[in-house]
Amino acid sequence: MYIMRDRLSATIAERSNSIKEMLVRAEDARTINQFCLMSKYYQKMHTLNQAMVAEHKIRCNNHEELLKLLRNLNKIIEQGSRLRVGAPASRLISACRDAIVQEHFDMLQKIILFGV
Repeated sequence: MYIMRDRLSATIAERSNSIKEMLVRAEDARTINQFCLMSKYYQKMHTLNQAMVAEHKIRCNNHEELLKLLRNLNKIIEQGSRLRVGAPASRLISACRDAIVQEHFDMLQKIILFGV
């Protein structure tokens, strides 16, 4: 999960630098009155910008879906803890949190069903 996020961040940084480079080149072409070249750079910059906007929308949608799933998971853990009273309920919640942090998602079902 972290590798994918790092890869996406690196891609965004690379495209952002490319857009900055295209902007500088387009402005240089404008100052020397090469408008065809300037237009070409602006078209490339527009294409890169559209790709970045599309990737950003994908990341936003993925983030919203992740938040929705985490809310559902939190409700499931809360309902599982309501089946217990006192210390066992607290232990169940902390065990579920530990399983999530350590990415032992297969253990969540067992923790909720059988307790700690």
